[in-house]
Amino acid sequence: MDAVEAAAFVLDGFGQVIATSAKAAEHLGVDAGLRLRAGRLTALDARDDAALQAAIRGAVRRYPRADKATQEVAIRRPTPGPISVLRITPLPEHPESSAMGAAALVVARHSLAQHLTAAERAILAMLVEGRGIAEIAELRGASRETVRSQLKFIYAKAEVSSRGELLALYARGVLTV
Repeated sequence: MDAVEAAAFVLDGFGQVIATSAKAAEHLGVDAGLRLRAGRLTALDARDDAALQAAIRGAVRRYPRADKATQEVAIRRPTPGPISVLRITPLPEHPESSAMGAAALVVARHSLAQHLTAAERAILAMLVEGRGIAEIAELRGASRETVRSQLKFIYAKAEVSSRGELLALYARGVLTV
């Protein structure tokens, strides 16, 4: 699991965390809105936790046998910043494995969507497309300084200090728009 670049948690058939990636610690704690409690992944916000637990139960349930779909759950943070989006994927069952082996994989990433204004989302989308500040300003009918100012707000909300860091998060799938 240490080779995994994302925050990942492997759950057994009871929904207990049985393995984590090295990046998993970054997504645990008060500031991320997520914690590990009695071996279970939980959200600090009660509404988020209810959705998370329902998704986990659906992913690890072995019977009745049915096609189980991947689900995503948004986890709000008590502090400003990008929310965490947890993707919960049921793992295939193997007849020779025990019922308590790995049953689901939870991968966490950050999402800025709920924290950006419409203008900031548009600028970020153009930035991801590879457009420069001058081109973005021209397309938006704004000054370069306005675009630079909005980029600074995007960096602050993403908790990065440069365009390179922001795009690296996006490229690795850690950050979504």
